[in-house]
Amino acid sequence: MSDIKFRGQTNSFSIGNNSVVLTVPKEVAEEFGIDTATKKSFFDIYTDYRKDKKKIVFEFTRHADKKRVEE
Repeated sequence: MSDIKFRGQTNSFSIGNNSVVLTVPKEVAEEFGIDTATKKSFFDIYTDYRKDKKKIVFEFTRHADKKRVEE
């Protein structure tokens, strides 16, 4: 039996206090259409404790266009 718990949401640019930066392999980024130059990619975060294993699960949920700030 597993104990999967929703822990929150993040995006590919979220590096606030005590955050850990997640590196996504290039082929996975391409497969999911993650383009850091023009888009933010959002993820739901879960923890999964099963059979003495601890897992952090990031579920890709959506993209949003980055807004450019004009000076």
